[in-house]
Amino acid sequence: MGKLVFGLLSSASASPGQARLREFTIAWSRYGYHGPIIEATGINQLLDQACAAGYQHCLIQQTGHIIDEQWTPPHWGKEAFHTALRRWIGEQDFFITGDWQQSDTGCYGLKTDGLLVDLNQYQLLGKPDFGQPSEQYQTLLQAKLVTQQNSELTSRLTAGTGQQQLKPDIAGWGFIDASLRQNTPVLGFPAAVNHDRLNLNVATGDAGQRFFDYLDKPLNGFADDPLLSADQQRFLQGIGAQTQHARNGVFLWNIESYQDLQATDTTTPLDAVCTVAAGFKTNRILQVHGYAPTTRVIFFDYSQQALKIRRQMVTEWDGTDYPGYIRHLFHTNPHPETFYQLWQDVTPDNVNWSDMEYFWQLELDKWGGAQAFRQHWLAYQQLPHTFIACNLLSDPQPLLAAIKSLNSVYVWWSNAFFTVNSNWFYSNAERKRNYQRWITALAHNNPQALINGADYNNVAVNGITADDYLQQFQTQPCNELNPKQRHQIGIHF
Repeated sequence: MGKLVFGLLSSASASPGQARLREFTIAWSRYGYHGPIIEATGINQLLDQACAAGYQHCLIQQTGHIIDEQWTPPHWGKEAFHTALRRWIGEQDFFITGDWQQSDTGCYGLKTDGLLVDLNQYQLLGKPDFGQPSEQYQTLLQAKLVTQQNSELTSRLTAGTGQQQLKPDIAGWGFIDASLRQNTPVLGFPAAVNHDRLNLNVATGDAGQRFFDYLDKPLNGFADDPLLSADQQRFLQGIGAQTQHARNGVFLWNIESYQDLQATDTTTPLDAVCTVAAGFKTNRILQVHGYAPTTRVIFFDYSQQALKIRRQMVTEWDGTDYPGYIRHLFHTNPHPETFYQLWQDVTPDNVNWSDMEYFWQLELDKWGGAQAFRQHWLAYQQLPHTFIACNLLSDPQPLLAAIKSLNSVYVWWSNAFFTVNSNWFYSNAERKRNYQRWITALAHNNPQALINGADYNNVAVNGITADDYLQQFQTQPCNELNPKQRHQIGIHF
């Protein structure tokens, strides 16, 4: 999707509620899209900017639209939003893909919460006007709804047999008519894309204000609220689970890749590795960059349970049969007091243990087999370990003090500045300010530290020292619409 750009259709309202919806739309896009976002208050204005920048497709999202992807095991075969969108673009011919609606007068229009536009077609059609509601009669092609019974579970609008005089009382009629006159059907989104789309922007009625009443609150124990839309409830249920439990959260596996761990030219082992307490990425860092018997392992986390379980693993696990050991952890550190961050809607109460075995085999394959992993683990257990309770967003000083005197140190903070919690409780400006405080302090504290993680836009940072990164950050400004790629290898978090 290199020639795809995201567009943000902004609200004319400057209310605090709409401002937060805008931030949610941008933030939830950043789990799978790290390119620029073009923002405008009109469809044609937005598309014209995308054309001028040389893009081929534009995914328009209106303020309040959410891409709600969930982590699922690869062998489930669930096609994620961005993968499905990429495939759709490659396989289909269209001017517009989106959702339509029909007014009482029979006129078809387009919903603007999510709309995919082929910019080449847009230009070939002479950049037609989107079409706002009008009291003036227009001669429009009749549109025929065709439902397709296939694996995509999608439908399309095609040209009918005649024309009709209508007052176009619904937005988007211009695009539909222009597409049909070229005998190009208007396509609906495939099921794999629609499944991960939410619309939080209920502009009228009780649901609109009711949703805003929940903003920035902990949502502990959030239950169904009949005044909210189904999409709003689904979104808040996911937020509520994290705001209530993430401070006791434990990641048994790493969601992010190891591909960003590249060996350096030096053969000098690390003095220390300083990381969040999650999965086995800490171990891969040690394996790739080298360690000695004196190398310190410093775990930091805002979750006390994550630190507790990491300490327990180092002390008692022998590096074999990790799924069996996880059963032991579930017994000694029961859910929900310990919040195990598993995949979509899975808890220790309903986990399929074949999935655990699948992830364990994936991990072993990365190490070259069970014997190689165990050999590393037994050596790793002998290293000196330190466990520090620290929230980088609110106060990184406990961690900075622990690593101040160290020379060759590798620091991995994962996506600490871009979790669901941080996106809910902090504005983009606040996350940026906290992130800049962290990297500034780290660069002054340990200028030659190798760093790895995600920035406040969820863009990967790796293959660079803290001092070099800070200089780039200060001299190459970025914002939520135009992030900078400051890494050797881009990965998703």
